[in-house]
Amino acid sequence: MIGIDHSKASIEFREKFAFTKSKVVLALNDIRNKFPVSGCVIISTCNRTEIWFSKFLGDDEDIYKVIGEIYDMDESLYREFFTVRHGNEAVKHLFELSCGLKSKIIGEDQILTQVKESASISREEGTIDTVLEKLFQMAITSAKRVKTNVRLTPVDTSVATKVLDLLKVKYTSLKEVKCLVIGNGEVGRLTAKTLVDAGCSVSMTLRQYKRGVVQVPEGCRIIQYDDRIDYVNESDVVISGTLSPHYTLIYDDVKAVIDDRKRLFIDLAIPRDIDTKIKDLEGVELYDIDSLSENENSTNEVLEAQIIKVESILNKYINEFKEFYYNREIRRVKFEMKKKSEVN
Repeated sequence: MIGIDHSKASIEFREKFAFTKSKVVLALNDIRNKFPVSGCVIISTCNRTEIWFSKFLGDDEDIYKVIGEIYDMDESLYREFFTVRHGNEAVKHLFELSCGLKSKIIGEDQILTQVKESASISREEGTIDTVLEKLFQMAITSAKRVKTNVRLTPVDTSVATKVLDLLKVKYTSLKEVKCLVIGNGEVGRLTAKTLVDAGCSVSMTLRQYKRGVVQVPEGCRIIQYDDRIDYVNESDVVISGTLSPHYTLIYDDVKAVIDDRKRLFIDLAIPRDIDTKIKDLEGVELYDIDSLSENENSTNEVLEAQIIKVESILNKYINEFKEFYYNREIRRVKFEMKKKSEVN
């Protein structure tokens, strides 16, 4: 695998390599058609983008060429931010990733869902081969086992909870704090519901959809997405978490409508939704997905003990995958030898 994540790259660099779901589909098919691989899976979250290969018939230099091709850029400018893993190292990484050990917030729950969705997309596109299918299935199964048996974090670590924690620091009371949530995806709905439950007055944007049922958290006021700027000035907190490749809030639009009273802007998107210049406006504090999670995970003996339990669970499943893989290779070699002997 080749990947870029929060351990080496800031949000400014990670967002250059983020994928929307539609772009994942395009990239998977592009890789399959242009490069010598048996299988491919792409994981793209706010903290990382990883491209997984099975039977990649090339070296590390060729793997970097994949990055340059699918992003249409000079990948050499960004090599310092990427990590390439092979074989056992890659296998162990995926197992640890799936249960939250590699997350910025240790033990967070969303990564498991994201890994499952990544495998599902590749399955739908026909780019996941037998080896990657087995690898992702066992990593997901082991992560579920960890989640059931080990408590890595004492509290909910969802992004929505981090937003709520920030508001509790900034406001003595959340009752009637006016919040505008831009985005009706999973992140937007979860955040809106969390804030409503905490007593905030929440408005959420909704685009005009031609079909499909849109879920709206109970207690939210609905406004049209195109009217979002009109509601920025009346809001104490403005949150955006869409999958848009473009800004949902740009500097000039916001500057034209807001006064100088204090308000929070919180950007939950990768690539980012909110023009970073907005932080320069009078009274504005701007947070992104990185600054929202600063100072998390101070090491302690309890956490270290829990991680030891996690590794014990993971090792069992990792060894099972290795057994599957090596037995598969043995069967393949025997089959090829049999074919040669029959020809001779």
